[in-house]
This record gives sequence, structure tokens and C-alpha cells, in this order.
Amino acid sequence: MGLSPPPSRSLPSPSRSLPSPSRSLPSPLPALSPPPPALSPLPLPLSPLPLPLWRCSITSEGCVHLSTVLSQESSLTHLDLGLNHIGVVGLRALCGALKAPPCGLQCLWLWGCSLTPFSCKDLSSALSSNRSLVTLDLGQNTLGFEGIKLLCEALRLQQCPLRTLRLKINESDVHLQNLLQEVRKSNPQLTIDSSRQDPGKSRPSADDFLF
Repeated sequence: MGLSPPPSRSLPSPSRSLPSPSRSLPSPLPALSPPPPALSPLPLPLSPLPLPLWRCSITSEGCVHLSTVLSQESSLTHLDLGLNHIGVVGLRALCGALKAPPCGLQCLWLWGCSLTPFSCKDLSSALSSNRSLVTLDLGQNTLGFEGIKLLCEALRLQQCPLRTLRLKINESDVHLQNLLQEVRKSNPQLTIDSSRQDPGKSRPSADDFLF
């Protein structure tokens, strides 16, 4: 017995299956507003600005960026880099910034930054040129006799503005004690602090660095 073909169904008219163009097209998009004007850079604060970066893993690369700020006229007056291994390159960059006339840094804390006698030449050169730095903390850095001797060359200069210097000193080194005594006589306004106390405890430079 043969199968008869299924009854044919008429296809729907295209006019009924397709939506009208008036309903398929979306409404026109609103006109885009003009872009906002470019923001002008924020002005630097006028009041003295401390920047505590104690134990913040600052490296020599970070010091290079900081030196760019210090080399320009800004409100940065206190910089705490204690317990950061800034390295020879980092210190050299900072010293280069201290030589720049616009630099207004007054207090620099380099406590426990693993500085060596090789860095003292750059520090001495910076102290000979700078006119704003009054407090320098080099505590817990082994600078040795030769390194401190280089620093003393700048400390003897009348134009050196430094008033407080903190050093790690070998009390049993007679030659070093005599050298520092000579500096104290030639620059009576300078206080050399050799205390090994914790930086948070009372010392001549404490008021300058505790924010």
C-alpha cells in the first residue's frame, strides 16, 4: 500500500511574517555631548610638607623619582627615608637634588639606610652646596673614619646651614673623637648627636622627624 504525500501547507505571506520597518529600526541615538575640558594640574600646597617613608621598601629607583621633586620648587621640607636600602645610586640622586638651588628640603632622615663610606663624598659635596638643610640623620650607618672625615670637610664651611647631625660613632676611636671635637669648635652652632637610642626616643633631631 503506497503512502500518500502529506497535505501541503501554504507558507505565510511575507507581509505578515516580517515586522514593519517602522517597528524594527531603533530610535536614533542622542547626540554625543562634547568632551570635558582638560583638567589643569593641582597646585602644590603652600604649607610645609613632611613626607614620612619610613621602612617603605624605597629603592634607588624610587630615590631618582624623589630627586626630581626635590630639584624643583615645592613645599617638601621633611623627608624620612629611614630603613630603606636606597643604595649608592639612590643617595647620589638625592645629593644631586640637594645641590639644586630650588631645593628647599630642611630635614633629611637616612637612619639605617645601609650607607657606606663611599657615599660620604656625595654627601659632603651636597652639604657644601646646599643652603636649606638644617638636620641630617645618618644614624645606624657605618661610615667609618674616612667617611666622616669627608663629611667634616663640608661641616667646617661657614656657609654650611646644617645645625643637627646624627652619626653612628665608634666611641673608642680616639682619632674620630678628636676630629669631631675640632668640627664642634669650628662650627659651634652644629650639634653632633652620636646616641644609639631608638629614633623615637628623645634626641636633638627627634623634634624634626617625628610627625
